[in-house]
Parts: sequence; C-alpha cells; structure tokens
Amino acid sequence: MVGQLEVARNLALPLATATGVEAAFLAGSLTAGLGNAASDVDLYTLGPELPSIRNQVFADSMRVDVHCMPTSEFELAIRHVVAGRLPSDGSAPVVAERDLMLAVYLTTGEVLLDRGALAPLVSEMHDNAALLRRLVISHWLTKAYFELEDLAGLVGDSDWQAAAMVSRELQIVAGKALMAACGDLYAGRKWLWRQLARSAPESFPVQRFATTMQVVLRAGREAEVLTEVRHLAQTCLVAAATLGWQGIPMWRWPRWHPGDGGLVRNDLLSVRVYTDAVLLAFPDGRRVRLGHDVALVWGLCDGVPTERAVDEAVALHGTADAYAKLTADRVRAILRRLVGTGLVRQVS
Repeated sequence: MVGQLEVARNLALPLATATGVEAAFLAGSLTAGLGNAASDVDLYTLGPELPSIRNQVFADSMRVDVHCMPTSEFELAIRHVVAGRLPSDGSAPVVAERDLMLAVYLTTGEVLLDRGALAPLVSEMHDNAALLRRLVISHWLTKAYFELEDLAGLVGDSDWQAAAMVSRELQIVAGKALMAACGDLYAGRKWLWRQLARSAPESFPVQRFATTMQVVLRAGREAEVLTEVRHLAQTCLVAAATLGWQGIPMWRWPRWHPGDGGLVRNDLLSVRVYTDAVLLAFPDGRRVRLGHDVALVWGLCDGVPTERAVDEAVALHGTADAYAKLTADRVRAILRRLVGTGLVRQVS
C-alpha cells in the first residue's frame, strides 16, 4: 500500500503545515502495515491553540480524517497511558480507551511534522512499550470478559443464534488479545486475519481458528459447537494473559489443540490479568485470584496428563521473574490445589 500512503502524505502535508500546527502524524491501518486500496488515513494535527475538532478531506477515492487537537490535550492522553497501573484491587483509574488508542496510533504512525512536541512523547512510548502491550492486552481481555458473560446467559436460554453471534465476537477479541501479546497492537478488528498472517506463531492453528469462527450450529449439538469456540478463545486469552503479559515470545506456548484426556481447565472461566495477580471469573460473578505462575499452570491444563503439564510448566521456569519458582514439585502441588478447587478437572 505504498502508493496509498504516498497519496495520503501528499494530501495531508498542506494540512500538517497549516498555521498554528506544531506537530502532525499520519495514523491508521496503512501506517500500521495493514489496509488496502479502500482504506482511509487519519491525520493528527497538534498545536497550542488548535481547537479539538475533526474534519474530512478527499482526493479521488482517498479520504483523510483530520483530527485537530490542542497539544496539551494530546500530551495529557499520552501521560495517562504512561502512568497506567493495573493493580487487582482496582485502586488505580482505568486508562481510557481513547487515550490508549491514541498511544497505539502514535507508536504505529508516521510523523510528518515535529517542531519538538512529538519527539519526547514518541521516546516515552518507546521506553514504555511493555506497559503499552500490557494495557492493550488488558483492554481485549476486558472485552472478552463481557462477551463471555453475554454468552453464558444466551446459552442458558438456549438462544443459539444469538449465542453464535456472540461467540464470533468472543473469538475476534481473543484473537486481538493474542496479537497484542505478539506485539501487534493495532486495534482495528477487521485486520485480525492479516495480523494473524504476519504475527501469529507458526504453530498457531489459523485454519482451525477460521473454521471455528464460522460457528456452524448443528441441531441438538449447539452447545457442543459453542464449547469448541469458547475453548479455543480461552486458550488465546490464557496465552496472552500469561506468556504475553510477561513478554515471553508466543512461540513458547506449548499447545493450541486440546488433548483428549487428563487435566482439563474449566472453560467457562474468563481471564483478567493485573500486575499482582490473575483473576478468573465464573459466569455467576464469582472470582478466583491466582498468582501469575499458578495461572500459567491452570492454562496449561488442556487435556493433558499430569506429568506433561508438569514438564510444560517447568520448561517455562525462569523465562520471567513470575515463573522463577516453577519447580516440578511446586507445579504438582499447584495442580493438586487446582483440581481440589474445581478449577481443573481430571478426565479419564
């Protein structure tokens, strides 16, 4: 899409150099290495006295959405992101989705003009890349939490068509969480397939992901079909909330396909991750708080024998500070606790 970007640059440059503008950057799917011939582009222009307004300009089939903002407003949004904290007790304010998306646009965008306002912000976001990845992962995990909540209610009512629709949305947001865990942060949902093609680990079952998303309901087997969708989505969410959160490459996730017996995690649970803990939520609102290493062990319980789960957990020992204590004996003790609390069941 080099040609499209060049058209966008030519269209945007006069706007970027208008009176009162001290910084400007292009953003959107094209600058993020995605997009197609029909894609538009966003131009952010910043200046001390600029009003906070949005306009559109056109050149042939190209549309540029022009976002004018006071520099102080944009700087404040980035500061909110850099100051973002994720304690499990909810004591820190949630980073607004708008601010988070502005930070992603800045890091994936293309600077056209900078008289000194943007460079420090770009540098600050570069220095806080791990925090931004975590915030984006958390954003998609939150979206998945609400989809799972809706799905549980619809399945309980045997409202199968609506449940199938929600299941597709669940899988999309789970895929976006996985992409964020891979460092591919762009938010547009429609580009998920291109992100999977460029960023998913080689072992990830893209074809199974695509087939499952079709959610082909079969009379009398609706719950079974939806369970398969939910389970694959949960695997993506767990991998993002554990290895992705810790900054461990996603190719280290040992398995995307469930086994046919052994230890099986409860696939009704949604996953939320915080700096100090991982929270699992039941559809009825109950929550269970786990340490990061315990959550990893729980996630690895995907239809495998005990000793395989032990081996897979121990193989990740030391890949992050949170996993420094994953010895074989500790993993076995964790597994016993997980089975005892019903978070994992033993299937023969």
